[in-house]
Amino acid sequence: FKQKTAYEIGVRLVGSEMCIRDSYEIVWPTLDQHDFLPTSYWIPASHEWVHVFQSAHTVTNSEANRSLTDIPLAGPIWLHEGTADYLAVLIADKQGSINFGSVMSEYIRNSHDAFVSSDSDPELILRSCESPADQVNAERRGDSWQCPTGRVAVAYLMYKIGASSINELKAFYMDLDQYSWSEAFARNYGRSPKQFYKEFAEFMEMSYELKLAFISQPEVSQ
Repeated sequence: FKQKTAYEIGVRLVGSEMCIRDSYEIVWPTLDQHDFLPTSYWIPASHEWVHVFQSAHTVTNSEANRSLTDIPLAGPIWLHEGTADYLAVLIADKQGSINFGSVMSEYIRNSHDAFVSSDSDPELILRSCESPADQVNAERRGDSWQCPTGRVAVAYLMYKIGASSINELKAFYMDLDQYSWSEAFARNYGRSPKQFYKEFAEFMEMSYELKLAFISQPEVSQ
């Protein structure tokens, strides 16, 4: 799976939340935009390989024989896509193709500006992106910033747990064969999803400059 191949597939299919059709995903309908275009081949390639890892721990043998559109996600789409985006930036940074801090600062700026210009309840930002249908409906309304904010939420979550590595992210998915997503979330992140929604709401109401202080970069091992 060459970097160029992943990149070309991504550009041909979609926009900022790019997903390849062979993944257990929807394909976002923003055809004319692509966050990764000027950045790095490593980001879209790594994003899709994270989905391979996620699906390996969430898709059962019985589900593997079902239509891709019928396979349920384990957890909300903001977490599913946000984790893939977050890890992709970490991996691309480790490969030396981008700077983690610069890319995350841009992601935070985009979410911050969209929130400030909206009248959204901060506690409903992540709740408004629970399913792929939520994202599609938001795209149709021209108001799709909440789902990409999931990558900022994952970054803030990693700060909150004091993560020095990505072990908690990996453990969360490994726990999904025994626990519900909310139970696995609480086990690995030390808080319930409901509690984190409140914490993230407080984060979103901070200034842009203060938000940047709460983003740390954990280590990614080889």
